[in-house]
Amino acid sequence: MTMFSLSALLNRTGCVCARARVVLILLSCASLSGCMAYFKPYIDAYPSGKSPLKSEDLLRTSQTLAVIDEWISQTAEKRADLSQGQRALNVATFGLAAGAVVAPVYNAYKDLVTALGLGAGAAYTANALFLGGGQIDVYAAGLVSLACIQHRGGAMIGAMSPENVSAMREDFDKLRPRLACLDLDERARVEASYEAAIDSLQRLVGSDPSASIKLYQAGKNVVLAMNAEFDKRAPTAAAVFAAAKSLSGLSVGTTTNAAPTKEGAKGSAQGSAPVCAPSEKNYLLGRISYYEQRRKSADAALNGVGELDTACVFAAPATAEFAVNQDAITITANAKVNIAVSGGRPPYIATWDKDPSTAGILLSQPVPDSFTVQGASTVKDDSFKLTIRDSSVARSAKVVAVTSKAKS
Repeated sequence: MTMFSLSALLNRTGCVCARARVVLILLSCASLSGCMAYFKPYIDAYPSGKSPLKSEDLLRTSQTLAVIDEWISQTAEKRADLSQGQRALNVATFGLAAGAVVAPVYNAYKDLVTALGLGAGAAYTANALFLGGGQIDVYAAGLVSLACIQHRGGAMIGAMSPENVSAMREDFDKLRPRLACLDLDERARVEASYEAAIDSLQRLVGSDPSASIKLYQAGKNVVLAMNAEFDKRAPTAAAVFAAAKSLSGLSVGTTTNAAPTKEGAKGSAQGSAPVCAPSEKNYLLGRISYYEQRRKSADAALNGVGELDTACVFAAPATAEFAVNQDAITITANAKVNIAVSGGRPPYIATWDKDPSTAGILLSQPVPDSFTVQGASTVKDDSFKLTIRDSSVARSAKVVAVTSKAKS
């Protein structure tokens, strides 16, 4: 049963118990796909089915990227589901609250009006308690880190394409006789750029297995960090109980450029060398740029993987510190003071150290992030401690000293 079909049911059954309606509203969350991200927030650390993956299972960067793709897919899907559930509860909260306001105008059943009001409170509390806590932000931060790792792995594969080392050697062997028309310095430059590119590509290919492991480990670290963050942000059992009760009132080597060699040029210096046609010379000298680009791509890819220990690290989104706007208030007859609450993990719960009604003090929560302390016309001299708590695992609390004074 969805929120919308439940609303229709409420309009047809004015005699149903209000408490039963609230229970139905809460249970309907389980039928929404978005709520599944709350019940199962964790990302599978071993999506391939092998638990755990061993080094011999990841011999190529392309294989590691397939695993990272699975992590990204899981994270994105859970983030979308959670967002969908949150939006559905927002719409339900608005609809129920609006119904509670409008229903009396049309002389609706009293129990229906009560149920709509309680339903709006239940929907809001469910949203703040179960789908809040910044879980969506955790998924978003995890996606950023995983995409960063994926990009560096993709750079590895891209740097090894389109020609591998063997193909590049074969190509240069065919090109070598054509270099005879260049002068000594030009030939040396072409050969030096080629040798430097081959050196970098060989190190890149040789580093593929170890890079694969580094990429995999970096990705798994992000997944484990996200999962740990979900535990930190989950509401405590005490917070869930209190909220329900309140309804009733995320090393590579350094690059070295090969030293230019002029051995081939010295050999061709014997006798007269042919002269390159302009187009041929432009093509041959253009290979210098090509080889330099291949070298730079290979070096950059290796450096990118080597920096994984400090780059692409999961950074949990910060949570605003729990706070109240004042820590001491004085109440007189018919006076009213608002206490604004911010940060932490809503919903917020307030408790007294002793019964305030004995001194004519009343407490209400007109909006989710504010409490109102009000004095009756017959306020008595007394003092109280009002403790306001959030729903985080740490159960952050702030104590407000409340002093009541009778008129002199």
